[in-house]
Amino acid sequence: MARSGWVRFGVAAGAVALALAGLTGCSGGQSPTETYAGLPEGVPDVTEVTGEPQAFYLDDGGAIAIVLWGSSACPPIAASMTVVEDASSGNRVEVALESPPSGACTDDLAPHTSAFATPADVTTTEPLTITLPDAEIVLVE
Repeated sequence: MARSGWVRFGVAAGAVALALAGLTGCSGGQSPTETYAGLPEGVPDVTEVTGEPQAFYLDDGGAIAIVLWGSSACPPIAASMTVVEDASSGNRVEVALESPPSGACTDDLAPHTSAFATPADVTTTEPLTITLPDAEIVLVE
């Protein structure tokens, strides 16, 4: 009886591992090449802080910077970028955010930048729509 229980456990564990592998294989998003506190270099200083997310092309369109505003101690961070409509279908990407940390955060409003390589499936010569969980940005070069 005990042996049969171990076999069932092994089969169940294998099924769970296979399901998780399938889920991670479908994610398809690219990770940022870098994340850092502050605004990207070469971007004009912000004169009025609204807290709205911003996006900029960097390196002559070779990279996209996503700037999110929040606590400097617990900044919101763009975790992945996924093409949802390529250049011929609408030129749209979706950006997912890291889960916010638990615990207390400072009550300030500071920029945090995540830079991504511009996906090959989109074009910089047309407006690029960037969808975030609570906002949408249209980026024009």
